[in-house]
Amino acid sequence: MNKVVRETVVTEPVMPKKNIFAMNPLPKLSPFTYIVGAVVVVVLVGALFFKNLFVVALVNGQPVSRIALIQELERLGGKQALNSLVTKTLIEQEASKKGVKVTDVEINKAVTDLTASLKKQGQDLDKLLVAQGMTKATLIEQMRVQKVVEKLFDKQAVVSDKDVTDYLEKNKESLPEGQDPATLRDSVKDQLKQQKLSEVFQTWVQASEKNAKISYFINF
Repeated sequence: MNKVVRETVVTEPVMPKKNIFAMNPLPKLSPFTYIVGAVVVVVLVGALFFKNLFVVALVNGQPVSRIALIQELERLGGKQALNSLVTKTLIEQEASKKGVKVTDVEINKAVTDLTASLKKQGQDLDKLLVAQGMTKATLIEQMRVQKVVEKLFDKQAVVSDKDVTDYLEKNKESLPEGQDPATLRDSVKDQLKQQKLSEVFQTWVQASEKNAKISYFINF
């Protein structure tokens, strides 16, 4: 009798396909990474569209950097510029302390008066500014500071009628001839006023710099 041999076929269970993204998730980027990336993009875009922020000139294709320009300016006039900024800061602090302000109306009047005065002399304000390498914005800022100084120290720079008379007597040989006496006295008084104001201001600056706590982080 023939035996029937049954073969048992063992089949392996079918495994579901592996999800490589589920088993190996992508690393999560930190917020810092996004910030750095954004900054890099901004810098690159800025370098393309605002070259003058980094390069101020090209010489046969070789760039001259803004940093090099600043360093050269510091070498040539850095000490004077820094002293000017320190003095301006002291003035602003004193004005703030005493509530002294200069309005736009006052500045506009000063510019108008200067323009008219120059025109009488056959000169043009805009042309003079170009010749001196200045902008109108720079002039206005200088006028603003000057007006603040005048308001701060006006009462300390008093010029009497006697001062004017004495000046006219001492300098009568060098005074212009044929000028109206009243106009001449007003002109001399203004001149003496500015001179006294300058003396009072310089004395104040020296005292303020001596008493103020000023820390310098650069040497020239």
